[in-house]
Amino acid sequence: MECRMCGYEFDPKEVKDDCDESSCCGCEECNYVVCPNCGYSNSLDYDVEEFKFIVDIKKLIKDKLRA
Repeated sequence: MECRMCGYEFDPKEVKDDCDESSCCGCEECNYVVCPNCGYSNSLDYDVEEFKFIVDIKKLIKDKLRA
């Protein structure tokens, strides 16, 4: 998986998987995995994440480049 904050690639299965109250760590209950490089909590539900506004911006850029 690639961290959406810093771009670091890591295997989510190798990340510490025991929750405590101070941080989320990637267990099945919370479905987040923390990047070992920067500490950002990445959701496993959004392995490939594109929001509508990003898709719209990409389309606008492609249309402008074609013109």
